[in-house]
Amino acid sequence: MDSAKPFVLSRKEPIMNTKRQRWTKQRKSAGATMVEFALTALVTLMLMLGIFEFGLVLYSQVTLQHAVAEGARFGVTGRQLPDGESFYGRRASIEKTIRRAALLPNSPEPMIIEISQSRGDTPVPFFSPGGLATLTIQATYNYYPVVPRLIGISGPITLKAKSVMRNEEFPDIPPIIGP
Repeated sequence: MDSAKPFVLSRKEPIMNTKRQRWTKQRKSAGATMVEFALTALVTLMLMLGIFEFGLVLYSQVTLQHAVAEGARFGVTGRQLPDGESFYGRRASIEKTIRRAALLPNSPEPMIIEISQSRGDTPVPFFSPGGLATLTIQATYNYYPVVPRLIGISGPITLKAKSVMRNEEFPDIPPIIGP
């Protein structure tokens, strides 16, 4: 027999990696992972901020609609709110009721409230007691986004709400006493 050499299949890759080769491979992998994280984290952050902003806009719209409905409900009863020793007028009482119910985020511009009363197509004297008239209240609010640049919104988002109710027949009712 010839000299005893073990039979080995040929391999294309080296049999044993050195420590340096393994360290370099791990370092390249860590760099790629950091780049992937940075890209996905940015997209995820923008998506989360967009969801947050959409939630705030939706909250503001629902709150505005609720406040206008509260003002209309208050307005058709013919009541007035107290103002110290006297009472607010009917229009001022309705506006105060709407502003109390509207817990909206701060805006540099005030909410615009329009109140009208009509019988059919003809306007009637404002808040005259009795008679079946329709009370219409419209409110407009400019919502300014919290994170506008990151989600691609510039300027305010205009929110509108409207409520229409039939005026109850009410006699001259004494104003509400208390808060």
